[in-house]
Amino acid sequence: MRSDKIHTVYGTFPAHLNLSSLSGICVKENGVQTGPFGSQLHQKDYVDNGIPIITVEHLGDNKIVHIDTPFVSDNDYNRLIKYNLKKGDIVFSRVGSVDRRALVGEDEDGWLFSGRCLRVRPNNKIVDSTYLSYFFGLNVFKKYVRSIAVGATMPSINTKILSGLPIVYPPLPTQKKIAHILSTLDDKIELNRKMNETLEAMAQALFKSWFIDFDPVHAKVNAAGREDALGCKAACKSEQELKVAAAKLGISKETLDLFPSEFEESEMGMMPKGWEVESLIDLIDITGGGTPKRSVDEFWNGTIPWFSVKDTPRDGDIFVINTMEKITETGLSKSSAKLLSTGTTIITARGTVGNLALTAFPMSMNQSCYGIKGKEFGDLYIYFLMKSVVNDLKQNVHGAVFDTITTNTFSIINAIIPSVELYSLFDKMALPLLENIKSNLYEITTLQKTRDTLLPKLLVGELDVSGVEVT
Repeated sequence: MRSDKIHTVYGTFPAHLNLSSLSGICVKENGVQTGPFGSQLHQKDYVDNGIPIITVEHLGDNKIVHIDTPFVSDNDYNRLIKYNLKKGDIVFSRVGSVDRRALVGEDEDGWLFSGRCLRVRPNNKIVDSTYLSYFFGLNVFKKYVRSIAVGATMPSINTKILSGLPIVYPPLPTQKKIAHILSTLDDKIELNRKMNETLEAMAQALFKSWFIDFDPVHAKVNAAGREDALGCKAACKSEQELKVAAAKLGISKETLDLFPSEFEESEMGMMPKGWEVESLIDLIDITGGGTPKRSVDEFWNGTIPWFSVKDTPRDGDIFVINTMEKITETGLSKSSAKLLSTGTTIITARGTVGNLALTAFPMSMNQSCYGIKGKEFGDLYIYFLMKSVVNDLKQNVHGAVFDTITTNTFSIINAIIPSVELYSLFDKMALPLLENIKSNLYEITTLQKTRDTLLPKLLVGELDVSGVEVT
């Protein structure tokens, strides 16, 4: 008697669905392929321009992240052609977060992948790549992959483990309809992310213009009739010329009036007259993090978000809205972990150093991070100030095993500080931009939850997709 259920390691599914090992629905040759061994490609082989190669850090939310991708030469590309990517491939993390995966799009067609990754190349006559990538996103699938990873220190998977994973799938037309529904949600998520990148860039441009390039001061100096902006002490010609200068900068005449009209020498070079050079350590309060004992169950799975480097927001998102782990009030009180207030800038300070984030609400963090608040300054000014000096901090790391930022690192970095009226005004002007970023992030979270809730319902046929049209 035929069973009306398919029993898998992920649970039971309706009998009308298909079941196969992953290798059975991939192309025959190198359907599941590990990246090049370390002996085949070294960091010294990377070049400034060439063919991009992705690694684990570039696996975003089912998309390849185009940030800081290394490049290889045409010669190395031809030598490593076996490890190229095609549109529709799916790339897994081979080590660490082994449930991370990303679908290769048209933009990444022809790129390479590193030895820390595994490539899945589906047979498109059997399975739709986008559908399969969403199947890989099922919580039950990700949990199972993590459970079968090998390695005591660093979890890892290989071609044998990945090839043998069972895959459940409906007929190809239904797969495409499911993929279309979920992709529509992902398209909206991606649109929100691009909006956030634009909003952050606007706030960053304002900070740079005012406090790094000193554009308003240059404008006032130039309005005095001197070509050489530095050292001009003459009074501006007229109120009208100042209004014109302000308009060119996109600010009001009243805002321009808050800036000095001349420069002066300082230990950091020419700076607006009357501003101060301060050590970073004197401007901020620094809070260290901590990790409650993993062996004590009552310390974990509580209600307090607990930040680690894995929770670093994507560029543009800025705020921490979700963390992978949460701790309890007991875990907080009985460990070195501290509760950070809303608007704290978090900087990762050990291993992967220099990642920045803003807390959207009170949360804690691990010992590889610092929480930073301004002693007198607004939260947004401090965030962008830290962003402006983060490369200097990274160039002054310590540690024999791991790169580490210490409190001493902050003491050797100086910054030019404006008047209280100006940094307060910056916070006021940047706030609407960052509030929009935060609103977009909450919508992204809602869309992700909707997508992840829909996926299992669509898969088992609980939701009818017969009326969905796929172009």
